[in-house]
Amino acid sequence: MDSIPSELVNIASGQIVSKPVEQSLTSIPEKGTDILDKFIAQRLVEGGEKDFWDAVPKSAVATTFGSMKKALSFDKDKKLEVLLH
Repeated sequence: MDSIPSELVNIASGQIVSKPVEQSLTSIPEKGTDILDKFIAQRLVEGGEKDFWDAVPKSAVATTFGSMKKALSFDKDKKLEVLLH
């Protein structure tokens, strides 16, 4: 049986993520909790400044697995090659 990696791994590509991507992805639960707390304070607490049905602003995740995609190109012989950063 293969060993379990200690790093965060993209299961689709097998690529180990970089530290900035790992930090961004592992901070998502805290960001979600912050958004929930803000929603409750602004909409559910009496005297909140927003209506319950107002749109919730999108929360951008700075870096994701998608930011680690390898660029694909064709060489002269029409062979697909993967360009490594």
